[in-house]
Amino acid sequence: SISNRGYLNNLLGNKDFQIALLMSLTQLAQEIPVNIRRMQNVLELESDNKVAFQRLTRQLIEWRWPGTPVDYEVFPKGVLPLTNFIPMVIEGGGVIFFELSSGCPFRCKMCSRPTFLGSNWKHRYVEDVIDFMKIVSEAGGKGLNLVDEELFGGTEFGIDRMSRLAKRIIAEKTAGNIDKEMSFWISLSVVSLYEDPERYQDKEKIKNRNKRKKEVLTLMKEAGFKNLFIGVEALSDSLLNDYGKPQTKKEAQEGIRILKDEIGISPFIFLIPFQPTSTIKQIIETLSAIKEFDWGKHIAYAPKSFIPMKGSQQVEEWISMGLIDAGTYDPETLAYDYKYNDPLVAELLRSIKDWEESQTLLLRRLKNITTGAHFSGFPQELQKSIEMRLNQQKEFLFDYLFDLAKGLDESSDLITIQKISRKYGEANIKAMLAIITDFEGIDLQYSDRNIMNSPLRNSLFEAIYYGVLREILRLNHATTDKFTLQNIQQEVNELFKVKLDIKQVQKTLDLFAAKEMIVVTDEIGGYQKGEKFLNFFNLPNPDLPRPAKEYTGGIDLNSDLLQLSEYGEMNNPFDTDVELRQKMGTLSGFNFNIIKIQPLNDLKVFLQ
Repeated sequence: SISNRGYLNNLLGNKDFQIALLMSLTQLAQEIPVNIRRMQNVLELESDNKVAFQRLTRQLIEWRWPGTPVDYEVFPKGVLPLTNFIPMVIEGGGVIFFELSSGCPFRCKMCSRPTFLGSNWKHRYVEDVIDFMKIVSEAGGKGLNLVDEELFGGTEFGIDRMSRLAKRIIAEKTAGNIDKEMSFWISLSVVSLYEDPERYQDKEKIKNRNKRKKEVLTLMKEAGFKNLFIGVEALSDSLLNDYGKPQTKKEAQEGIRILKDEIGISPFIFLIPFQPTSTIKQIIETLSAIKEFDWGKHIAYAPKSFIPMKGSQQVEEWISMGLIDAGTYDPETLAYDYKYNDPLVAELLRSIKDWEESQTLLLRRLKNITTGAHFSGFPQELQKSIEMRLNQQKEFLFDYLFDLAKGLDESSDLITIQKISRKYGEANIKAMLAIITDFEGIDLQYSDRNIMNSPLRNSLFEAIYYGVLREILRLNHATTDKFTLQNIQQEVNELFKVKLDIKQVQKTLDLFAAKEMIVVTDEIGGYQKGEKFLNFFNLPNPDLPRPAKEYTGGIDLNSDLLQLSEYGEMNNPFDTDVELRQKMGTLSGFNFNIIKIQPLNDLKVFLQ
């Protein structure tokens, strides 16, 4: 995962990178039979959408934590992902991902993954995980993002396995085989943190299991597990029941309290409060609980809207209720568009996404830095400063959503909503401008250590200027208003006593013009808002249901994804370098002479 386009563009011409890429394609080819089986599952769903699901019950939750390891599989021993890319990713300030386990034993009503990928939990051997960590450490990596759907796999064995892994990491760090500064990110469910004994007949058994999980999480903290991603989804028991989640609001509150206050691991909380039957009251209940528990800075990202996919019992019910039109199914995303029962929920989502667009790119860039492969090597003071700014931006987003939801619920008065919008818009601009001052100071303080390399710093500043200028236009300029670069400079200076970099302002306005967010007027140097100003370019797709997409003109760009077509045709050594093609055949066992590798923007055709 590399966030800087220029760096990745240079990488595409690197022969070592191309070898690594082709070896990865070879590995992909070996996995094609597995992927074909997965696609057959999808095709079966196309012809028959009647998928059998079990309802969540207390007895089913009991079954998920058997005394012996059953219903799970393992990755092949000694088989690791290709590691050719690791030094390049570290150099570019990217994020290294490693699949620690896959699959999930839970049967949430909202989830379609078991239908496509199977429900058995599949884990890697501890020794293989340690070997990969050593490789990353030797390459200079300081951080590793471990990918899981469910950390413990819903089994006692899974808890014991994480205990063994944490102890091994501690031992290898002590022996100097893994960098002592290396930190890890991982995900797990609420019930893997804590289960309410009152929900079970054998209360002592559950109390002992909670104690064991707490012991393992404490070991993980010592081993370097810095953050845990937790799918809370909602803090309304009625909404959790709609989703068929195995946890309750009480379990989420107590589990995260233990993790945060007793163990000292920072939670990253994921929320999905927006779905077709959500009411403004349910959303306010979730937001009020976050306020009460003081979780604002721990929200991993903006609260999301549910993405309805085939194979989910929840989706089948919504189709039968007429909330989802079966004809809107998109085979590329395997998802449908939908609408909301409650018009206030639709307006709340549209408003928050309009405001969020001004800071989504910045949130993503800050997150990329904090989860980057070398972030743990930054000075502690710098780490805290960056994390503080990231938390501040998330809290702004949450507070705005909370006040906006209350405003819509209490009055729906346009003037009231506009006042809330301006209050948070100006606060957001001040916060983003403060980050510029922060990082200018960082450049001076750590200039001898090249802490913030130029591409990383530049990408961050680009995101800040994008947010500041978009927010100024959103707050101060109607669609018909005409403005110039000088107008923008003057407004920022008068409101916030800050002078912006003119070159960066012009670069950002040029970007807006290229996206048709603004258009050039007849006046020299003049602009006005374009039809696509309300397009939410930087939000993951799909993140909005159809009515919002129609309002905004659709989502057609994720600015962190490289568009290969921008760089045109590239010189490709595989077309002419016979020796290299033979070498690749020797390394991979794949006959590259039977194909002619096309430029990378034809990669999709090649794979097909």
